Amino acid sequence: MWSSLWLIWKIGDERCITLVGYIIFNKGVEQLGASKASIYLNLTPIVTTLISVLLYSSTMTWKQTIGMCMVLIGVYIATTNTTSKNENIALHE
Repeated sequence: MWSSLWLIWKIGDERCITLVGYIIFNKGVEQLGASKASIYLNLTPIVTTLISVLLYSSTMTWKQTIGMCMVLIGVYIATTNTTSKNENIALHE
């Protein structure tokens, strides 16, 4: 009985954390705009993995670490290219 109650609590806890994350993301969309905020949605798996390591004592594999690095590089490239394109467009107008 206790294991089933724990499972129900854990599933509810994970859904609540995910819901809070998406509420915060939607507030970011309101402030930054959809195009800029959507780039940072790619950080969700990284934050999820780090939270699971900190709160649930999960272990992180080397594949996850490489994946995190790839996501961070992709977000960096998308952010810097977007910024430089916007500056170029503003200069030509």
